[in-house]
Amino acid sequence: MSTSIDTGAAEVALAEVKAGETRSLHPRSVDETAVSAHHEAAHVVLAFRHGLRTPSVSIAPQEGSYGRTDCHFDSAPAEVMIKVVFAGFLAAARLNPNVPVRGFDSDAEIAFGIGAAIWGADAE
Repeated sequence: MSTSIDTGAAEVALAEVKAGETRSLHPRSVDETAVSAHHEAAHVVLAFRHGLRTPSVSIAPQEGSYGRTDCHFDSAPAEVMIKVVFAGFLAAARLNPNVPVRGFDSDAEIAFGIGAAIWGADAE
């Protein structure tokens, strides 16, 4: 099964993260809650598709987080790990591009960490 992903929105988000833009938590609207649910569900769906375990997922807000997915990457290839990490943002942006993206910072940090571990901290 082949999946085509428009990476334009991801590139914008990455530029914001690299520039140090952060967004603080605030009470969520119904639309934002739906976006959070789709974001976390996308992590789970991609993980499942690649045979990875996700023992827990939540959209209950906590300090510094709108949701979280516990994914066991085990010995997954870097490409799979990065796909799973970015799936949440891409699903949320596709669902409702008018709802501000919040909480993507930690996903971006994870993806950058995976890249740094694989290709070295100085890689561009």
